[in-house]
Amino acid sequence: MKRRIFLGGALAAVASPAARTRAKNGLTVLSGDSFVQDDIEYRLSDIMAPAVIGLASGPDLYAYEAQRILTELLTTTRITINETGPPDRWGRLVINANVIGAESITLQERLIGAGGARVAPETQNTPFLERLLKSEQSARRDRRGLWALRAYRVRDALRADDAIGAFHLVEGVVRRAIAVRGRFYLNFGDDYRADFTASATTRLNRRWGKNNFVLSALEGAPIRVRGYVHSINGPSIDLTHPQQVERLEVDA
Repeated sequence: MKRRIFLGGALAAVASPAARTRAKNGLTVLSGDSFVQDDIEYRLSDIMAPAVIGLASGPDLYAYEAQRILTELLTTTRITINETGPPDRWGRLVINANVIGAESITLQERLIGAGGARVAPETQNTPFLERLLKSEQSARRDRRGLWALRAYRVRDALRADDAIGAFHLVEGVVRRAIAVRGRFYLNFGDDYRADFTASATTRLNRRWGKNNFVLSALEGAPIRVRGYVHSINGPSIDLTHPQQVERLEVDA
């Protein structure tokens, strides 16, 4: 069941980078995509900001900058929020946050547009995700925020080994699209045991096909794929949402 909550504005101040960003009105900004109010932790849906805490290697690049962007937004705007689904695996409430006075604009869009986060599709709100992807494209083109850093560059599918172990965007031409033992694979090279691959379960592939998203139709097409890059016969992304895949236009 969705719950609609009203949040008030002004945060007190930005704490030092080593600390969480705190507010007098019960808000604590944890990262560029999450915050706490009155001991309840919220995560903004469909985006992923660089992580501030919880990594053995320390904060991600641009993590504190993204945290400050969300802090500024919560300082200068008032929002309404509603849950987009059940809590995530860590018990956080996953929400959409609309800016009061500009109901068609969300915090997610403003964060993405500032380069404070990347799109990570999870809900089934296709029009909203399309808006996020468009905002991200603009931020990436103008090298705003994290897009100015080499670490967040879009990887070439033929040279994606250094993407393993993190969330990344990878582009390339699908050399072969094939179903094998319960999964549907998009192979981007000649050697499926070493080259970049994106794959989904055949069950998901059948479901997506009913909505005119057909993985087999991507053979020979240039696409952009996003997700956590695992090491499974080379770099590999598990597809769980159709909008992890963007078909790219070919220059005439």
